[in-house]
Amino acid sequence: MQANSLTQAMPGLDFVFLSAPNTGGVWMPDPPSSGGSKGSSTDPNWDSASAALLDGVVQEQGPFYGILGYSQGAAYAISYLSHAPAATFQLAALFSGYLPSTHLGILARINARTRPGGTRRLVGPRAAS
Repeated sequence: MQANSLTQAMPGLDFVFLSAPNTGGVWMPDPPSSGGSKGSSTDPNWDSASAALLDGVVQEQGPFYGILGYSQGAAYAISYLSHAPAATFQLAALFSGYLPSTHLGILARINARTRPGGTRRLVGPRAAS
């Protein structure tokens, strides 16, 4: 769904659309490769550029009712929720997302913050490959 279709489908809501700040337009850069194979990162702050961007937007333009993400945006929304203060969003809508399994430090941060009764979530299915 394109941004204008989304905003037309939900009149009365204001949306703020962000672009990922890292090279290649990604929210979480790939971890360093090791010996030609995909590596992993144990740094819990591997996503610091993205966290800083969202922190600034939340501080300058918030408060926000929810956070929405698709694909890597959904994976990053999960990561950001593990970083942000607990009441930052009331709702997270995540579509075709995944957990950042090659980012072990971020995944540990997510697991440490996962708890019942937190932000309400709407999680759509992962797209078929």
